[in-house]
Amino acid sequence: MSAYRPDIDGLRAVAVLSVVLYHLDPHWVPGGFVGVDVFFVISGFLITRLVVEEVDAGSFTFVHFYIRRIRRIFPALLVMLCLVVAAALLILTPMEMDEFGRTLRYASAQASNILFQRQVPYFSDGFDNSPLLHTWSLAVEEQFYLIWPPLILGLYKLSGKRWRVVALVMALIVAASLGTSEYLVGASPQLAFYSLPSRLWEIGLGGMLSVQALDVKGRAVKELTGIVGLAAVGFSVLAVSSESFPGLGAAIPCAGVALLIVAGSDSRILVSRLLRFRYLVFIGLISYSLYLWHWPIIALFKRFMAEPELGPTAGAAIFMVSMILATLSWKYVERPFRRTRKLSWEGYAIVSLPGRPGEARVYHAVFAGMSGVVMLVSAAVWLQRDGEGISRAITGLREDPGMIYAPPEVIDCEEKGDRPRYLESEQEMRRRCRFEPRAESGHPAAVGGEALVIGDSHAGHYAKGLLEWFSARGVPARLLWESGCVPLFDFPQGDDAREKELCARYIHAVRQLLGEERRIKYVVLAARWDAHVDAEGFRESLKSTIRVLAASGRQVVVMGQIPKFPFHPANNFVRGDVLLSRMLGVGLRPQDLALSDVESDLGRQRAVIKGLIAGSDGAQYFDPLKYLCRNGECDSVRDGKMLYYDQDHLNINGTEYVGRFLDDTFSRLVAGPAGNMASVLVTELGE
Repeated sequence: MSAYRPDIDGLRAVAVLSVVLYHLDPHWVPGGFVGVDVFFVISGFLITRLVVEEVDAGSFTFVHFYIRRIRRIFPALLVMLCLVVAAALLILTPMEMDEFGRTLRYASAQASNILFQRQVPYFSDGFDNSPLLHTWSLAVEEQFYLIWPPLILGLYKLSGKRWRVVALVMALIVAASLGTSEYLVGASPQLAFYSLPSRLWEIGLGGMLSVQALDVKGRAVKELTGIVGLAAVGFSVLAVSSESFPGLGAAIPCAGVALLIVAGSDSRILVSRLLRFRYLVFIGLISYSLYLWHWPIIALFKRFMAEPELGPTAGAAIFMVSMILATLSWKYVERPFRRTRKLSWEGYAIVSLPGRPGEARVYHAVFAGMSGVVMLVSAAVWLQRDGEGISRAITGLREDPGMIYAPPEVIDCEEKGDRPRYLESEQEMRRRCRFEPRAESGHPAAVGGEALVIGDSHAGHYAKGLLEWFSARGVPARLLWESGCVPLFDFPQGDDAREKELCARYIHAVRQLLGEERRIKYVVLAARWDAHVDAEGFRESLKSTIRVLAASGRQVVVMGQIPKFPFHPANNFVRGDVLLSRMLGVGLRPQDLALSDVESDLGRQRAVIKGLIAGSDGAQYFDPLKYLCRNGECDSVRDGKMLYYDQDHLNINGTEYVGRFLDDTFSRLVAGPAGNMASVLVTELGE
């Protein structure tokens, strides 16, 4: 058995402190997220070294390996999950509990990375604040160790017990995974960050070091190797960008860890002595528990206090509480389960723990662990039920017909499956997506005039109010929208090949319709402009689109973007149902969005678009902030009704509310001669 290396625990301390500080405030250590990558390399080295030693000794068995993993990972994890469930029941709103129940199921099954890769951008503003977001890395590790030991043993036997051959195959696997990671960074960033194929190379790199150790000779060379390794890790923690990560962006910190592992075996060198500093080693010993505890505390605190960011005082307090809980978890949960005298397999695992003389304490580890998982999953299913009886507040929200994103007739004009509606026949499109004015309308119909609403998902969420406004004035209206596609001519868009093709076809269909239907005098463009305003060619494309439409007899009106909330606005409606609030007899204040924050967030794109409109003939601007914000705050609730579907989409209530104020800008559209009735409404509502 290899000797204990305190320098590796020191390296673990560097990793966990980087992650914790990054989560407390990303501005402190902008690249602190690479601490997870450091953990991956260390884990690969230590676990693979253990497997290799046991294989060489002829004592390796899969049963003992996986029982050891269960003892290492699950006791502390299950304790954390159980206590976080209890805290969540006290702190989270019923709607947040729905979400929490889903993540709890996946975390209990060591599959949370699969859930998060479909829905949670790790580098989004304020992360997701899901209390179990951090379990994605544990899931990646456990999935890795389901395949790694069988792979090592199989390669060892097939190669005639030659570790050099095993190391060579490992190197090929690591290279293939790194290539996959680099490809996915561009093709699917979410998948690149959370998936095992994209992360396998990091753990595998550590494994390679234990199979084929690098022999660094000479004290001076080792000193240089250690310094370069520490510099690589330090640079990454302080300066690595989240863009294009992991991929090749993770190569620097991972290579640095590899160099530190190689050089750190010599306790005489400077870097090794630094990493063996006893307080650093202690933090390394509790690093797993510290990683487990710090994030749920941060996330639940932010949720309860309705604070998207932590101040210095709160950050320091959370750090101290995390350290205390981590120390208790390490001493009373991790160590007892890991320091065993006896391990046997007779239907289930029996772990005998050291105790006082004459005292035998027997833990049924696997049985207890499985029972804990079953209870957690059962709790998750209960938490995630349809909502019947969860609370009057959430049930009331779900029964409000105005809470949905858009009515069916609006949804029907967006892509369905692999065949967008706009690719159907002209007759079918007319039937589905052409809306005749109300017969009882008292407004005179515009002579030969029709309206067209186009854009991304914000054309969809804003469509009902716009369609009703035109209908009330006797103007037939068409609706043509596609999620993620900005309604600008000659503007490259789309994150991958499919989206690029979809948006290109969509814009082609829009231009074709505008060219063929001369009756269209009112054109509504809706998009999330802030996501594109800094893209190359955006300004030229917006200006060109306005100019082309104006040249064809159509005016332009640009509507400003609605405020984007960093949390789900519906939680404002149900914060009174938080159990801890009721127990303490205090009401939680609503999560307000300051107008100054909105202006900081959206001010740039508003200024750009207003500037472009000011220089265009016939263009106008509608600013919804005038109606959604007052007294320095932006509301998600008006007249007792929720206005938002999610953080940056209106629901039906919202579009009807904003629709009350369309007259301020839109009334001029039907006031002039028929020949001057062309207008483009650029509706900037966050996507």
